[in-house]
Amino acid sequence: MAKEFKVRISTPNKLCLDKEVAQITMPTANGYVGILPEHARICGAVMPGYMYITFPSGEKKTALINYGTYNFKDNKLVILSDFFEYNDGINESALDTIRQRIEDECKKTQLSDRAVHALNSYMKLVSAKAKQKK
Repeated sequence: MAKEFKVRISTPNKLCLDKEVAQITMPTANGYVGILPEHARICGAVMPGYMYITFPSGEKKTALINYGTYNFKDNKLVILSDFFEYNDGINESALDTIRQRIEDECKKTQLSDRAVHALNSYMKLVSAKAKQKK
């Protein structure tokens, strides 16, 4: 049995992760899902929250992720999300960038469903950041 699997996490702005990992636990529409090497094929929706990544070396990292999709097939996990950032990379500048995107969207439309959705996403990320500081 393989001890690792390939993970590729992308946002609209960048490729965030393209490495072998030993395990990932991520927030999904059905609760947290853990993926190990040779997991059965699975796909679904990623929800805002913490993602826990364990690398083959034993190093562990935590990241914040927002809405997206995931697909695990043939020992490869592909995640597309509108936001992904390791906890050590989250700072006020990153949150300000998200806030500015939301404000720009609100100016273009008069609080469309998409803008309300973006605002809710932003608030969840801010809440997660605040909990991390405690």
